[in-house]
Amino acid sequence: MFKKSMVKPLRGVCTYLLYSLFFSRLVFAQANPFYFSVDCPEFIPDNKNFDVSITARFDNKFSEVNIYLFFENNISIEGVILRTNNYEKKLKARKAGMDDEGRKAYKIKLPLDDSQFKVSNLFQLDLQINPNYNYNGEINFAVETKSLKNNSKVAASYYEQNLPDVKFETYIPQQISGKSLLLKENSKFSFVVNDKNKIKNLLLEFWAKFDSPAPNFFSIVDLKSIDTILSLSSNKFYVASVKDVPDLKIYRQTFIGKNTWTHFTIRLSKQNKLAEVWANDSLVFTYSIKRAFSVNDLIFCLDGTPLGNYRIDLLKMWDFNNSIDLSFYNKNYLNYSADSSRILLSLNFDSGNQLNELTRNPNLSSVDFSDLTLQNSDAPIFSRAPELNLTSFDNFYLLEWRSKDIKSARSYVLEKSLQGNNFEEIYRTDAENDLSRVYSYTDEKNPEHDVVSYRIKQLNKDGTATYSSLIKIGQGEKKPFVIEQNFPNPFNPITNIVIQIVEPTDVKISVYDLVGKKIAQLYSGYLQKGKYEFSFDGTQFPSGIYFYEVQTPKFQEVRKMILAK
Repeated sequence: MFKKSMVKPLRGVCTYLLYSLFFSRLVFAQANPFYFSVDCPEFIPDNKNFDVSITARFDNKFSEVNIYLFFENNISIEGVILRTNNYEKKLKARKAGMDDEGRKAYKIKLPLDDSQFKVSNLFQLDLQINPNYNYNGEINFAVETKSLKNNSKVAASYYEQNLPDVKFETYIPQQISGKSLLLKENSKFSFVVNDKNKIKNLLLEFWAKFDSPAPNFFSIVDLKSIDTILSLSSNKFYVASVKDVPDLKIYRQTFIGKNTWTHFTIRLSKQNKLAEVWANDSLVFTYSIKRAFSVNDLIFCLDGTPLGNYRIDLLKMWDFNNSIDLSFYNKNYLNYSADSSRILLSLNFDSGNQLNELTRNPNLSSVDFSDLTLQNSDAPIFSRAPELNLTSFDNFYLLEWRSKDIKSARSYVLEKSLQGNNFEEIYRTDAENDLSRVYSYTDEKNPEHDVVSYRIKQLNKDGTATYSSLIKIGQGEKKPFVIEQNFPNPFNPITNIVIQIVEPTDVKISVYDLVGKKIAQLYSGYLQKGKYEFSFDGTQFPSGIYFYEVQTPKFQEVRKMILAK
C-alpha cells in the first residue's frame, strides 16, 4: 500500500507555468532538480475519455523516477504515452494499492534505461483518462526519485507531493447544440467576406474538437499579397500553436487533447495592426501584422488534415467593437447581441442546406467547400438559465425569475437548501412560451436556520437540466440587507441596483472594473429599513464585466454585471 503520509518534500523544487517543451525559444533553467506541470481540458463531454498532459523534466542524476497518480474508484486510466520531440513510447500505469484517503494509486515508471529517452530534457506524459460516467473528479500526483549513493547499489529515496492537481467536470450535451461540421483528410471550407463598411476589429469565434493532431487546420490569407496572416495548428503534443511569425508573444500554452472542445477567438485589429488568439478565454498569442490589409481581401480557410478528423461548431464572424469579455461570456450560447458590433456570419450547421445557402449570402463574396459532413454535435452549447432574484420581507422571501430560453425549457423547479447542498424541491411550474412572463414564489422565513440557499433548475425538453446562479441568504446573525441582481443585465449604458435594507445601518455601494479598480461610488451613508434603488451610468466606460459591492460594517456582498455597448 502506498501511503501519501509517507511522502517527504524534495528540496529545491520549482514549478514553471509555460510549456517550454513545445517552443524552442523558451529556455528552461538547468539548475532545478525537476520541473512538473499538469494541464487538463476544460470542456469534457459526458461519457467520453479525455487526456491529461504532464510536462516534466528531471535531473539526470536520478537512478529511478516514478510518478504516482491518485484518484477515486470511479475513474480509471486507459493508457500512458511518453513523448519528446523525436521520441514516443507507450508506458504502463500499474496499480499501487490505495493511499491513506482510500483512493486508487497508480505508478508510472519512467524508462531511464532507454538510451533514446533523456529524462533531463523536457517531455510529455499523455494520460488517457476514463471518467466512467463521473461528472466531476480530481486527480492528485506525487513523484518518487531515487539516487545512488557513491555509485553503489544503495539508493536514497525522496518523495514530492506538493504538485499541481487536476480537477475536472464533465457536461451532458444538450439537443440545442444540433449538428457540427466534420472535416476529414480532403475536406475544405473557405469563404471571403463582402462588406462595404470599414471594419476596425474583425472577430472570428468557433468551437473545435480534434481526434488527432491537426496541423494548419485554420488559416487566414491575404489574397492580394498572398501572405498568410494566421495559420493555426494543434501540434503533436496537442497544444495550440501558430507558424513562426515575427514579434510572436506567447502568453499561455493551451493543451487541447482528444474528444474535448476548445473555444477559439481570433481578433484582427486593422487599426492596431495586431493579431490576437484566445483559447477558452485565455490569451494565447499576439503578434504584429506588418502589412495593411482589407477585410474584403481575406480568405478564411478550414482544411482537412492527413492525421485525422476534427469538428467545428458555432462559427461566428463579427465587425466587433465591444469588449472581448462579451464574446467569452456568451460562447456557450447560440445567439447574443452586441450593441456596438455587427454580426457578419453565423453558422451552427444545424441545417443540411446551410452550406448551400452560403452561396446566396450577401455578406460573402466567395464560398468554396468540398467533402464536408454534418454530424450530431456534443459541443458545450447550452440553453440559457433563468435569472433568479430574491426580495426579503419581514416574514417571507419573494423569489422571482424569467425565462431566458423558451424554446428549450419544459418546466422550472425551485430548489432550497439549508446546508448549501442536498437541495430539495419546494415548487414546480410548467414553462410558458412567453419571454415576458414573470414566475414567482413566496417562501416563509425560519429563524432557526442560519443559512438558506435557493436556485432554479430548468428542466429542458431534451431531458437535460440548466441551473440558475445560487442565491444564499444568512439568517443566523441577521444580514442587514438583501441585494438584487442589477437590471437590465447586460445593460447599455444605464442599469439599476435594488437593495432591501433589513436593519438600519451604514452602507457603501461601489462599482469596480474587472481588475478591481473602484470607478464609482453610488452611495455612502446611513439607511433606514426599506427598499432603495440606485442607478449606474456606464456612458464613459468601455464594454466589459464590472462588479458592484454593497458593504456594511459587518457584511459585504459583490455581484457581477455586464456593460455591452
